[in-house]
Amino acid sequence: MRKLRARRYDYVLLASPHPGASEMRLARWIAPAHIAGYSDAAGLVDLALPHNAAGAMHEVEDVFRLAQLFGIEGAPGRLSMAVDAAARERARRALGTRASGRKLIALHISARKPSQRWPAERYARLIQALVADADFLLLWSPGAADHPQHPGDDAKAQAVMDSAGKLPLIAYPTHELRDLAAALSLADCVICSDGGAMHIAAALAKPIVCFFGDSDAARWHPWGVPYRLLQPESRDAADISLDTALRRCRNCGGKARSNCQIRQVRMPPIKAARQLPKNKV
Repeated sequence: MRKLRARRYDYVLLASPHPGASEMRLARWIAPAHIAGYSDAAGLVDLALPHNAAGAMHEVEDVFRLAQLFGIEGAPGRLSMAVDAAARERARRALGTRASGRKLIALHISARKPSQRWPAERYARLIQALVADADFLLLWSPGAADHPQHPGDDAKAQAVMDSAGKLPLIAYPTHELRDLAAALSLADCVICSDGGAMHIAAALAKPIVCFFGDSDAARWHPWGVPYRLLQPESRDAADISLDTALRRCRNCGGKARSNCQIRQVRMPPIKAARQLPKNKV
C-alpha cells in the first residue's frame, strides 16, 4: 500500500459503473492527482463519466466507456489473459497421457451464489452421457462447505467423482487463481456456472456452456467467445434439467454455431470531454 502511494500516480480509474467501498478507499489512499470514474462515486471522482442511458449494455462495454476520458473511442475487443507456465505444466502433468483426438471438457462446479449452483448428481450424469466423445477435467474451489471465510466444494466434487466411477475424469482442485487459469487453458470446452471461472474461460478463448441463476445474463454473459447460456424462468440454476443441459453440451468445443454476438453499442457522449495527457495510470 505504501509503495502504491509513493508512486504518485497521475490517474486512478474506478473501473466499475458502481464501485464498492473498498475500491474507493484504495483509490483515496493511493492519493493520485485525479480519480476517474462514474459520476455517482460518492464525490470521490473529479474526472466523471455519466452513467449509460442508451439501454442494455454488457459490463465490458460499460466499463470500456471510461476510455473515452482519455480520447479512446470505439468498441472493446476480446478479453485476454496470460497463463503461468509452471502452473500450466502442473496441470498438463495431472492430465497424464490421453488418447489422441479426444476432446477435453472442463467442468467447473463451484459458484459463490446459491442460485448459480447446478447439482452434483447432474454433473455426474452429464459425464456419463458424453463420455463417448470426451474426457473430463473436474475443477472446483477446494475446502469445506461450512468454512466461514471461504466455503469450498470438496464434498460436491467427491460426490461427482463417486458417481462417475471409472469414467475418464481427472479431478484437479484449484487452490490458486493461476492453477484455475492453467487448467482451463488446456480444455477444448468449458461447462460452468456464471462466475469468475466463466470469465477466465472467455479470456482464454474457450467455448462455454454456462448455467445462470439470479443474475443479469445480458450484462454478464461470456464476452467474445461462442457460448450457450441456460437460465430457467425461476432464475435458479438447480431447475435446469439434465436433458436441457445435454442438448446445449452436445458438440461443445466443436463447430456448432455460436449464439454469441458482440453488440455494437452507440456510446453516449461525454459532456466537455477532453483528451488527457498520457501520464501514469
